[in-house]
Amino acid sequence: MVYRLSAAAIVGAVLLDLLRLQRLLRPTESAASWEIILIAAVILGGVITWVARAYRVGRIGTLALNLGGMLLAVFRIGAPETLLYGLVPTGDTLTELGEEFSFALELLRFGNAPVVPYVGLIVILALLFWVFGMLAVWGLSSGHPWVGTVPPLIFYLQLSTIDRAPSSLPWTISFLVLMIVAIAGVAGEDRLLGTGRLRGTDGLAMPRIGWVVPAAVLVAIGSVTLLGTGAAADRVPESGVLEWRSRSGFGDGIYGGVSYNLYTGIVQESLLSLSDEPVFVARVSDSDLRQNDLYWRLVTLDAFDGENWFLTNRGSRTPEAGEPWEGEGHEFVGPTTTVDQVIQIRSLQMNYLPAIYAPDGITSETEVVSQSLRVRNDASVRFDALTFEGLTYRVRSEVPQPDVNVLATDDGELSPIFATAADQAAFEGRAANTPAVDEPEDLEEFLELPDDLDVRLLALARDETLDATGDFEKALFLERFLRNTRPGGFTYSVNIESGHSAENIADWLTEPDSPSYRTGYCEQFATSMAVLARVLDIPSRVVIGFTPGETQEDGLIVVRQKNAHSWVELWMDGQGWVRFDPTPRRAGDNPSAVDTLAGFDPVLYIPEPEDFDENVALGPDGEPIPFGPDRQDLLENPDDILEANAPFVGSGDAATGSGAPWAWIILISAGILVSVIPAIKWVRRRLRLRRLESGDISAAWDEVVDRLTDLRYDVSEWKTPAEIAVTTEPSLTALAAVYGETVYGPERALGRRQVEIGTASFASAETVLRHRHSRWQLVRSWLTPSSLRRAGKS
Repeated sequence: MVYRLSAAAIVGAVLLDLLRLQRLLRPTESAASWEIILIAAVILGGVITWVARAYRVGRIGTLALNLGGMLLAVFRIGAPETLLYGLVPTGDTLTELGEEFSFALELLRFGNAPVVPYVGLIVILALLFWVFGMLAVWGLSSGHPWVGTVPPLIFYLQLSTIDRAPSSLPWTISFLVLMIVAIAGVAGEDRLLGTGRLRGTDGLAMPRIGWVVPAAVLVAIGSVTLLGTGAAADRVPESGVLEWRSRSGFGDGIYGGVSYNLYTGIVQESLLSLSDEPVFVARVSDSDLRQNDLYWRLVTLDAFDGENWFLTNRGSRTPEAGEPWEGEGHEFVGPTTTVDQVIQIRSLQMNYLPAIYAPDGITSETEVVSQSLRVRNDASVRFDALTFEGLTYRVRSEVPQPDVNVLATDDGELSPIFATAADQAAFEGRAANTPAVDEPEDLEEFLELPDDLDVRLLALARDETLDATGDFEKALFLERFLRNTRPGGFTYSVNIESGHSAENIADWLTEPDSPSYRTGYCEQFATSMAVLARVLDIPSRVVIGFTPGETQEDGLIVVRQKNAHSWVELWMDGQGWVRFDPTPRRAGDNPSAVDTLAGFDPVLYIPEPEDFDENVALGPDGEPIPFGPDRQDLLENPDDILEANAPFVGSGDAATGSGAPWAWIILISAGILVSVIPAIKWVRRRLRLRRLESGDISAAWDEVVDRLTDLRYDVSEWKTPAEIAVTTEPSLTALAAVYGETVYGPERALGRRQVEIGTASFASAETVLRHRHSRWQLVRSWLTPSSLRRAGKS
């Protein structure tokens, strides 16, 4: 009998297994593709079984032939170089196979997909697929098709359980379709033989069961489900998702493990734990480093999608001997200190190995580490397994010791704040030559931000770094801003319930009415600083790892769950990736760059501003733009535009004195009417400039918004000052930030420096607008009544 549906189900199930394995195994870099090996195995198993049954060699003979073929396949796949004449095994064959199988079993036990298709693993899979082919032919030819359909379907369920990557609906649909086809093949094609009906020991079909018993079973299952859900409801977090700490199921004394999500954001909690459970212990070599400098890194997150920082697929590689483990251009070029570490895992279960900063060498007696180790461009170490209790490895790391003299140097001189600090004996460094270093080719990718990023972040970043010059000063200001715990600043707290925090970074930073405003833990602080840095065109990435841990009397360092931490690394020219830690942890185990690098509070050494020249404005690039002699200075003489266009009002007949008296009356009346609107605007502008001179920055904002309104820009009242600046004229950004502080910030008088910056931004914007528009557009803007209709402007 031909079992067409069953045969189709078997072929489909085997193909589905192969497709699922592609998600669990990496592509083969050399030699034959593992897919070809598995397909060949299933075909050989089927062909040998079909030939054996065709020649009626019996079950034992069929099994013996298959075992012989499988044994030869094991030798050919697992240790082909050790065979005599390509067929006869030697003593080296068994030794090599033993090593391969030992590693494969270790990989099956601790592996974390996707893994490299190592030889031992492919041999095991080939044997399994050989069995699939053998059972398929035997089942179809003996009248028992279910023997061939069930094994590959069960294997698929096992693969889907191992596969931790998100699975889409087509996978589920494909499996269900194959199940239906398999059941239809068994129940339909074999109906004449009674297949599908339960039979008693006497061979007779058992009587059908009525609907009462199945209905009672369904009611019982439903009741247990509902009651069980209600009883367990209080154990489910408010987010609806079970916590990431989960049982490992490994056995051998491992009762549970700790892992961490490789993403972080404003609403994440994956690093929040107060547990004292050790995740690993370590010993480090003697060095000049302080204990608080020994940060343990797992991995860096390099992309931000508007909500979370996450790990992009930038690839990984097997490190070659003698080459830097960090990617080309990413290696730290400043001074470093060599630190050796011996690390032993306790409860940590990750496929990344913790190490101090960037390792450049790892050794381990555990094969799964030594054979599957790979590194990313940030030198984070990944391997094809999960760390397990007792896993021990040795690491050598080059820990950066940033040269603050290089960081503080700007164009051959100390940057303004560091120069002021040096003059007042608060900084003992001096300007240094910045090494000429090629930037990484992918550095621009560390500046990428979503197109719809909230403009409030732009205003905030620029406002908090107005007095800073250069990337290093700006980074220090950002770190200091986020570590400010004074009233109106930030609060470090682990008592934030799920679902009770701001939904986006802009609200968390700028909206006092948002949930948990400026209150959180390391993930919120690191997320914020890295985003604000990119807003300022400073390449950034977020690091997931651990603070230094506790040093015992015998020198053993114990790193616990409560040490889980997230911080920021920023790219500094002439040095490389430099650590900044914006989290104001109460434990005090995470020193700031302000303390460790600068050594002084940069805000206390902001240089006094130079006298403001009202005849000089700032262009969009921040460079001074003098008012040219061929341009009217609208800041002082806005009515000159009208005088320069006097012919617009009169006519030739009026000039010669001809025409009727009524024409004169009409012309004079029209002139008066036309002059009223510019006159009102001129008076309004004069009053506002006087207010601005007295320090009222809102006068400058009102004036420039009215000018934009008359020039037909979109300055809807629903837009924030920062949004207006971004969408109309970028040189307004500084003024928008200063004005925004008076509107949204605490009630306090602006400092002299802020007023000067806002005034300069105002003058710069007016200069740019005057150069951007034609003379006719400027005249029309003075004649239109649009801005006069804006309520509430004086």
